[in-house]
Amino acid sequence: MISLVSFVLLLATPDLCATDPHCASERARETRELRRRAEYLQALGAFTTAAREAELAATPERERHPAGADFLYTTHMPKASALFGYTLAWPVRLEAFVGAGAYTKRLNDAATRIIDASHYGFQGRFFASKGVLSPYASLGLGWSSGTNSVHIQDRTTDEFITVNSSFHTMYLGAGLDLQWQWLHAAAGYQTAWSYYQQVYAQFSHEPLPEQVPYLDSLLKDAMHGLSFEVGGRF
Repeated sequence: MISLVSFVLLLATPDLCATDPHCASERARETRELRRRAEYLQALGAFTTAAREAELAATPERERHPAGADFLYTTHMPKASALFGYTLAWPVRLEAFVGAGAYTKRLNDAATRIIDASHYGFQGRFFASKGVLSPYASLGLGWSSGTNSVHIQDRTTDEFITVNSSFHTMYLGAGLDLQWQWLHAAAGYQTAWSYYQQVYAQFSHEPLPEQVPYLDSLLKDAMHGLSFEVGGRF
């Protein structure tokens, strides 16, 4: 009730500025000032938004979403791996991988040699373009351990002769990398050089240096081929 009375009294109160030229002029000046201030704030907001969008557009795609995880599959060892990485600044990305896989080579009609090993390592990836699609080159080091077996199978024999083995590897790769927002995929070719091998008995851990040349020969066939990656970025 009080509010209604106050509203009625306000309507009944005469507008003093309507009859006072100085008051009317001041009111008009204040109105213009408020309009200019509103226009300035609107223009400043539009400029800030445009500057932010231009800065984002100038930022390389791989720096907008620098962290990520991928599933890596290679047609050679280490076969299947999980790959984790972070783009420090274009064009360099640091990655770590862990995985496992096996490689089989037929020696003759009765014998097959098998490497079955787990792997982990680190690599750097270097990009040639700031765009969504970029060629890349990679360089890394890996460490592997597992078993090295010969499977002998003929009409009278079916047995495995197994020894333990470990080897250290340098990886080189090149390919094409796609990163669009959170989506990532890559395909390329990877080759490797095993610069250290060790073979030892499975239970006694006695070194078997005479077996190292066989492991080295097999690794030369097992460590080059195609690589494929798919994963996400955030």
